Amino acid sequence: MDPSVPGPIVLLVDCPTESHVQELLSMESLNNYYVDFSGNPTQSGKTVNCIIHLSPASVTSSPTYQKWMKKFGSAQHIMAGHEM
Repeated sequence: MDPSVPGPIVLLVDCPTESHVQELLSMESLNNYYVDFSGNPTQSGKTVNCIIHLSPASVTSSPTYQKWMKKFGSAQHIMAGHEM
């Protein structure tokens, strides 16, 4: 058997209101998945391939949430949120 190969990293994010965005920003467990200013993975070398956002458009379109999304570099973003 060949050695195991890590699969893609997919995040499922449900941030129901703008008041939850700060909590999302403070999650230290996500630090391993952010990229630096040049687009290279930070710390762990792990790259998120896809993020599925279950949050409503009123949250995902906010400047703070948009800035947070950019921390994942070239990850594909799927907006599957619900409207409130």
